[in-house]
Amino acid sequence: MQTEWKAHTGYVSLARRSVNTLLLARKISKSISKLEKDLALIPGMDEEDRAAKWTELHRKNARLAHRHILKYRGFLTKVGQAASIKAGELPRPWVEELQSLQDELPVSSYKEVRATIKRDLGRPLEHIFSDFAERPVASASVAQAHVAHLRTNGRKVCVKVQHKGVASMVGTDLATIEFIADRAAKHHPDAPDTTDLIREWRRASREEVDFKREGQNAVDASNGLKRLGIDVGCPEPIEGCCGKLVLTMAFIEGWKITDVDKLPAGTDREAICLPLVDAFAALAFEVGLIHGDPHPGNVFAESLGGDGKEPRRFRAALLDWGIVQRMDPAARAGAARWVVSVLAQDRVLYLRSLQELGFVFDQNAHPDSAGFSQFIEASMGSCGWMFRDSIPSSAQLHFMEQMARQSEKQENLDRAQGKMEEMGGGGKILSKVPGLVLFFLRGLEMLQNICGTLEVVVPFSKVVLKRAMPILMASDSKPTRAMPAPAGCSELEAAVRATMQELDDAGAILGAQIAVLSTAAPDSWLCRVTAGRQSLSDGPLASSSLLPLLDAGVGVLLCCLLTAISRPTVAGKTIDFESPVTNVWPDFAQRDKGNITFGELLQHRAGLVRQFPRDMTFRAFCNELRVEHVLASAPREPDSEGEPCRVIGALVSALLRRVTGHKKASDALYSALQPLGLQNDIVFYAAERRMAFAGRKPRESMSMERMYEFMEEKMEALSRQEKDELPQWITWSELGFEKPAITDPLLVNRECTRKGEGIVPGRCLRATAEAVCQLLASDQIPHDLFELSREPAQRLRAECQDDWHDLGGCLDIATGGWQLVKFRSLSDNSEVIAHGSVDGATGSLILRLPEYSVAVLLSSVDKDSRHVGHAILDTIAGHLGLKLMWSRDGLNDLPKKRGGQVQTGSKSSGTASASNTLKRDSLKDGKGNNAQADESEDPQVAELQAKVARLMQTLEQQQNPGGGDGCAGVDEGDTRPLLGGEPGDCGEDDEEEEEEENEEEEEQQKALGLAGAWNSVETKGLDALLEVFDVPAMARSLAAMAKRSLNVEVKGDDVTIATKTCMMGRTVEDTTTNLVVGNPFTGEQDLGGHYDGRANWIDDVDAEDCERTLVLMKTFALEGRNMVLEERFELEADCEGRRLALTTTLKAPSDQQVRIADSGD
Repeated sequence: MQTEWKAHTGYVSLARRSVNTLLLARKISKSISKLEKDLALIPGMDEEDRAAKWTELHRKNARLAHRHILKYRGFLTKVGQAASIKAGELPRPWVEELQSLQDELPVSSYKEVRATIKRDLGRPLEHIFSDFAERPVASASVAQAHVAHLRTNGRKVCVKVQHKGVASMVGTDLATIEFIADRAAKHHPDAPDTTDLIREWRRASREEVDFKREGQNAVDASNGLKRLGIDVGCPEPIEGCCGKLVLTMAFIEGWKITDVDKLPAGTDREAICLPLVDAFAALAFEVGLIHGDPHPGNVFAESLGGDGKEPRRFRAALLDWGIVQRMDPAARAGAARWVVSVLAQDRVLYLRSLQELGFVFDQNAHPDSAGFSQFIEASMGSCGWMFRDSIPSSAQLHFMEQMARQSEKQENLDRAQGKMEEMGGGGKILSKVPGLVLFFLRGLEMLQNICGTLEVVVPFSKVVLKRAMPILMASDSKPTRAMPAPAGCSELEAAVRATMQELDDAGAILGAQIAVLSTAAPDSWLCRVTAGRQSLSDGPLASSSLLPLLDAGVGVLLCCLLTAISRPTVAGKTIDFESPVTNVWPDFAQRDKGNITFGELLQHRAGLVRQFPRDMTFRAFCNELRVEHVLASAPREPDSEGEPCRVIGALVSALLRRVTGHKKASDALYSALQPLGLQNDIVFYAAERRMAFAGRKPRESMSMERMYEFMEEKMEALSRQEKDELPQWITWSELGFEKPAITDPLLVNRECTRKGEGIVPGRCLRATAEAVCQLLASDQIPHDLFELSREPAQRLRAECQDDWHDLGGCLDIATGGWQLVKFRSLSDNSEVIAHGSVDGATGSLILRLPEYSVAVLLSSVDKDSRHVGHAILDTIAGHLGLKLMWSRDGLNDLPKKRGGQVQTGSKSSGTASASNTLKRDSLKDGKGNNAQADESEDPQVAELQAKVARLMQTLEQQQNPGGGDGCAGVDEGDTRPLLGGEPGDCGEDDEEEEEEENEEEEEQQKALGLAGAWNSVETKGLDALLEVFDVPAMARSLAAMAKRSLNVEVKGDDVTIATKTCMMGRTVEDTTTNLVVGNPFTGEQDLGGHYDGRANWIDDVDAEDCERTLVLMKTFALEGRNMVLEERFELEADCEGRRLALTTTLKAPSDQQVRIADSGD
């Protein structure tokens, strides 16, 4: 709705406008304060009644604000429009009442428009345009747009004319709104803080009322898009027809992009959305422009072609470049680092990038405080949510309900544990948020909404990273390459380099140093290789770079400790493996630990399973002495045989410090390494330029399936916390869930850690691969003690696959605390055992073999790259005449997560079935909007649960909204009606007409009843089937979004079955099976891979028409067991017509069979 409006810009009018706005704000503020006080006097009021009171007040205040905006217009309209799209941030009544402002637009009179054009361009309107529409096609708070044609060439243009006096009103309104926002933040802490946004609006408003600047912004954006080859439109200004108040641009033929009903059927919507998201990212990182006023009204679906010369097509077009945030190269690099940190969940890099971008933290906000850590977690999670794969609107409701349930559960648990007060008591964290981040996030939010409305799945993180990463990879910082191999290198080194290059090309290496030293002679190096970067965004890695060892550093500390205990301590005591720890650490006697010996501690037999108090803080964890105090106070857990002690490095570090009599672990390490000349190459900290960073590759996709899985994990953990009494002392994994920043391996990148101001004992060691090899090859440890330390002591127990991977898959422990790795000699088949330590996060390993020392140091903490250490070690072993015997036995018998269910076992025995009912439909499914491949988590882990999840996607169905009156997929000439006909319509008339024909034709006609195109409408029994396999409840609910279609062709005994399953716009299955009934056939399927099949007909003698049922039996191997998948295609009648029932039964040999579903279901 357009309302003609005239601005009043005199001093008195502007003053009255400002005063009345302030009075309205005061009235609203007082009403809120009054209700707060009234409700405080009634503590027992029902929550629903309390909520109703607030809703009533908010609606009343929102209506007052609405009337005020309509009266004064101007910039107040923009503020109201911005508020109307803040669903979830503002109370619902405010959003609902202000939404109409999107259409209630101020319009200047035609007389004012003519006057403005003449005043700004110096010529009458008629001299410039051959025709000019008097009524605007669009209007906003600053200007309105008219359609016109140029007098010079008749070109159709859009003329944007500024409202008279709007510049004066914008300044007044902004000053008033900024004052109100500041006061609201002080008096109503729970209100959304918009101070930074309004401050940025104030800066941008000066540009918005200068159309010359807007024209230049549009030119820069258009040129950038053309240069980058991105198919997104941008209206270009017409030279000679623009001024400060008038902007004439090429006309964009199209409509608002969210008007999806205007798009013709079959339009490739992904071809519209994907370039749009790419354009946003490319303009930001490669041109330095961020659109500052992102809302769907500024994004059009532009119609091109269709004139007979080229076919009609559609693309996105970006309009209104009045408010733009420009970024210089430094800002672009900071923004790129911010994006990478969010997608890599790198807390250290995230904080660094915030500071680079201009975030200002409150002077009382300490980076190590609990409140600060919680802020980092929450803000990084919120930003990461904006980079998710877009969620089609059809799936958003269910997903948002799941998120709301998780949030409610988390809040209830936090409230029960007193965390809400802890978080709130930390005071204000941020003092200033830079505008470019606000605009960037608002742009992402708009694009997410657009893609969801168009039902398109776009991997936002992948698209944005494609533009952000090159900013960080400057031409002068190319990574070190493993290949080509230098002339004269050994065969072993050449092989290692080839393996590393292959892994590097696959993106599995961030930084790597490999060294192999023969102990037969000094400096007898068989291999020295360096490859990769110092960090995700820094220069090449050097052979002198110090890589973080994390848990692999335990081996270094053990070397130093065993050397130290071979001599009397500074107090003159003699120490061996049978000596009590209290001989050097008296405080360790607390909580029944007085009798624990050195050997028991090193062999993980001290019962230190719950090592941390629940109130463990980030600051305490980064303090060496406080960590030692915590470990000395930790209780001894009974019946913990085989439980790994996840802080063994900190314990060894504490023992080393006490045995050598030093005040700090870094001093003890220095003194132990100095005799070998390695004190500068194995350190806790060193010169900044030498220290490489640990890194995590940014996630290129955050699919809906992955988000469901993540929420399922969180919900399960929250449920366990609710059920269990919260113990005072918690395990490493529990600490990681409650305070992930503490257990994050990227903690070694913190500035204070790199400066030596705060170290995490046992996890912050850094070294070069060559120095580690030299240490392992040294003979400082006496021979007898050395041999004793290598004797096998026990095998650790992994409760889940995560535990197994965290221990590097190396569970055998020696007397001296070493991890043992087994090899087989290729010459005599004898067993060869190496000792050392392995880091599960990076895959790094340091090993001493009988004649060699090996160091494989890696800096990537990605789950997808932790196999790199094994792969490189396997190459090394082969050239040393050994075969690596790295056992994965029993891995697949473990649950994936701690506390989870085993994914194989007796439950999978027996018989389980699920039945799908399908109806015929002539409408074939279109192509999915995004057919990207499912992301894999760990390529080496093949779980039955994951395979059943894929079966679930195939089986579980949702009612198909489409319908049809034809019959796709049946033989030509078959005109049988489909869904909607009377029962028995399909085929009965044909049978009556042909009942005189021969038996062969009759048999063919019976089978033909299955032919046609079918779409699923309901499912029975699947939940029970999936429950048998412990498929998570949230994953089961995700399957409800799947749609399946079948196209069955039958010619005698020749049958073709085409199956297609779509979920959330993605095709998850598209297979065709050709078979001859009675003959064997083979094929491939998601569940079990290759199968051997056989099909047969079953006549239903009780049915009137003697319809045939088709039964397929597929035999395959799954996890070493023979399985049979039976698929039964059977026609049935209901009140709506003929339906096809597909019953799927999974069978396995067992002593007991459990029937999950039968025909009675």
